[in-house]
Amino acid sequence: MLLPKLFQQYRNLKRYRQIIKILMNYGFAEILERLNLTYYFEKTKQVFRPPKERKRIIRLSLPQRIRLACEKLGPTFVKLGQIASTRPDLFPPEFIRELQELQDQVAPLEFSVIKSVVEQELESPLENVFSSFEEKSIASASIAQVHQAKTWEGERVVVKVQRPDSEEIITTDLAILLDLTSLLERRLPQSRLYQPRRIVEEFTKTMEREIDFLNEGRNIERFARNFAGDSNIYIPKVYWNLSTSKVLTLEKIEGIKISEIEKLKEAGLDPKIIAARGAEAILKQIFIHGFFHADPHPGNIFVLEDNVLALLDYGMIGRIDPELMDLLAGLFVAVMKKDISNLVKIFLKIGIVREEINEREFRAEVREMLERYYAVPLNKIEIRKTAEEIMSLARHYAVRLPADLVLLGKALSTTQGLVLLLNPEFNFVETAEPFLRELMKRQFSLTRLIKDFSKEFEALVSLIKILPEELEKIIKRLAAGQLKIEFEHKDLRELIEVVNRASNRLAFALIIAGLIVASSLIMQLNKGPLILGFPILGVFGFILAGILGLWLIFSILRSGRL
Repeated sequence: MLLPKLFQQYRNLKRYRQIIKILMNYGFAEILERLNLTYYFEKTKQVFRPPKERKRIIRLSLPQRIRLACEKLGPTFVKLGQIASTRPDLFPPEFIRELQELQDQVAPLEFSVIKSVVEQELESPLENVFSSFEEKSIASASIAQVHQAKTWEGERVVVKVQRPDSEEIITTDLAILLDLTSLLERRLPQSRLYQPRRIVEEFTKTMEREIDFLNEGRNIERFARNFAGDSNIYIPKVYWNLSTSKVLTLEKIEGIKISEIEKLKEAGLDPKIIAARGAEAILKQIFIHGFFHADPHPGNIFVLEDNVLALLDYGMIGRIDPELMDLLAGLFVAVMKKDISNLVKIFLKIGIVREEINEREFRAEVREMLERYYAVPLNKIEIRKTAEEIMSLARHYAVRLPADLVLLGKALSTTQGLVLLLNPEFNFVETAEPFLRELMKRQFSLTRLIKDFSKEFEALVSLIKILPEELEKIIKRLAAGQLKIEFEHKDLRELIEVVNRASNRLAFALIIAGLIVASSLIMQLNKGPLILGFPILGVFGFILAGILGLWLIFSILRSGRL
């Protein structure tokens, strides 16, 4: 057990150095200095790039340098940047635009490597599983690459194969990211406003799901069940007997990309019908299923015969749980009633809010934003623009919205842009109105109210049952003087660390002083074993005190605080 643990620590240390080197190359040395990281990795202090190239990089904007650094750092950081680009509630528009440019295209691996992975995962030679398997990949990303193949039953499929060591690299990077964000929050208190550690924790869950291909397979199966009775939507088949956590085999979809309008018309397909079906599909996913495709861009939607839509790539999925659905229904009711006070309360309830928010100022901005839309016809409302305004408001007041709610806004705005491309006269908001009304009707129906009341009444009865016993315990502890109240002041953490370091150094200095005094007394007594006429214990004490003293001075200088 010890050797694997030591190997893991060495690998992490090596990767730490790579990350710090790249960050310094892209102009983040000052932040690393403030985090006190370069003192632990002295080798990273050298200049890694030629002066001309370094000057060119420094002249780039901060968002550009972040994007380039992510691409250089590898798959984990590219994915982190891509996910960050979906969070306009957290990051300014210039960062979002730059991070959306992140490319996840890498050179494909040798076919022999892919063949080895498939055979190892499916526990059988490739020729026994597939009648044909194309050596050239049709897509190659940092985590996986995709190949076309044919089963022995003659069915055409696509096989998504995870790159070897992808999981190991991602796991190492995620552990380092958690360390770095914890350090960031401790050393740079202003960063806590963005809650970097919590963002990385959410990202970790997303990546853990993404590197297990069976999760994507289960997502596809759930979509298939949700649209089982809908002949307008086609969901590809999952070949479970040819799939594992690192290999996913799906039915190959032969169709026309939804954005290729001329090809659609040449094939006798109707863009207006396709637009209506696309809008209805995303609205059903959100407001009926509570489980939606969060990345409905043109490359992920193909059109088949009879204007049937086929959805592809189920890696990014959004979920609307019952509690969030209730809050959304409340928001729509508040908007329709122009109830600004209730709208603000629900909005703040949905998000995670910093304590010092100016609620009166926030309420005034919400009122101003809504008043701009009251006189606007439904067909003139742009979901993308409205979503951007809401995200800007959330970012300004540091209201951190649930990731799924942000994905919902992104999915709706992307779909609206797509259907308007197909049919410029299409009224997306008007199409959504019946779904919203049905949602409100469902959430505020008599049956639902009775159900909610019953649930709350049961909770109240349970509380009443345990209340006397708990009160009795509290009174007994109070009478015995055993009642304790624990509290933690979040702003004292850094002060406590400073005091701990100072007290440790003081204790260390006292030990050194004690060694010097004791050694001096021994030298004065001139007793015990001698070396060159001096007591050995005294000489040893002085040497030890000197070494410890130099180490203490070095540690103080290294910290940068004299």
